[in-house]
Amino acid sequence: MRTLGGIEQTDRQKLSPSLRDSCVAAFESAFRTEPDSGAHSAAEWGLRSWGHGDKVRTLKNELASKEVPPGRNWIISPSGHTMAIFRGPIESRVGSPPDEPNRDASDEEQVTRLIDRTFAVGTTEVTFEQFLKFEPDFRHYPNSYAPSPDCPAGAITWHKAAEYCNWLSQEEGLPEDQWCYEEIRKYEMNPVSDYLSRTGYRLPSEAEWEYACRAGSAAAYSWGNARALANRFSWNIDNSKGQIWPVGSLCPNRFGLFDMHGSVAEFSQDPSDEDSPPIAGADVELIPDPYEHDIKRAERGGSASEGINFLRSANRRQAKSYSSTSFLRGFRLARTLR
Repeated sequence: MRTLGGIEQTDRQKLSPSLRDSCVAAFESAFRTEPDSGAHSAAEWGLRSWGHGDKVRTLKNELASKEVPPGRNWIISPSGHTMAIFRGPIESRVGSPPDEPNRDASDEEQVTRLIDRTFAVGTTEVTFEQFLKFEPDFRHYPNSYAPSPDCPAGAITWHKAAEYCNWLSQEEGLPEDQWCYEEIRKYEMNPVSDYLSRTGYRLPSEAEWEYACRAGSAAAYSWGNARALANRFSWNIDNSKGQIWPVGSLCPNRFGLFDMHGSVAEFSQDPSDEDSPPIAGADVELIPDPYEHDIKRAERGGSASEGINFLRSANRRQAKSYSSTSFLRGFRLARTLR
């Protein structure tokens, strides 16, 4: 039996029509009014799980805004991207303790990073439906891994993700002096020197990504250490059936972010080499000098083709910015907020 909205599908069908309608109305009300991003995403998951994906789309269009309503820690952008908001300053504990099973001691030293800004992170990975508005002729879609446009966009290079971020900033009317990347030459992007101070779209730093992924958990995964719960929160080798699934299909973490473990691995903003653990201190701009178009960038979250050992919150890998493409690698958005 498949679990839908916290109730087994067969049990849900036993509910009276009036009770089912009441439950859906409660999900819709929470989606509209809950100020907490975790509660908002839980309501979204409830609607999707109960077969009301079209209602989610309608509500997103209705609630889209350029401004964050007072007292709310989520926003739906004019282009339909839902983002959880984190108000700084924030201390982000990254890495893993020495006794965490399957820990990679070479690059998971546990340190504290200070994120001295308010920032937002997309509650889902960018989907093909969203990405194709930027590049309608993208040659890697359709593909056998992603059967529908609401699956996360894969086969995206770091540079292509940066292009999308600038395009989205332009689409939403953000001034060019707030865009976070500059074009070095065709198909090659580089972060501007003050990208963490600008309000345009960008990729999350590693510190931002891990803080959003953990959602307050010091355990190996955002849901704790119970491996038996993995299939409720992550698309992994045990439940993915060799494909990618639509975003938001499984439970969100406590901060309201979906698919932080598994699904597609996600490029981060930061350059990274093997055996280079995070450094304690402030989370600041990292721009290699001289410019190198194919530098390795940190990749986080693991993918649907891997066992859950590789989906841990602290697990880090690297992928080349220009030459590394995989149908199981994509990205999610971040931005700095005033």
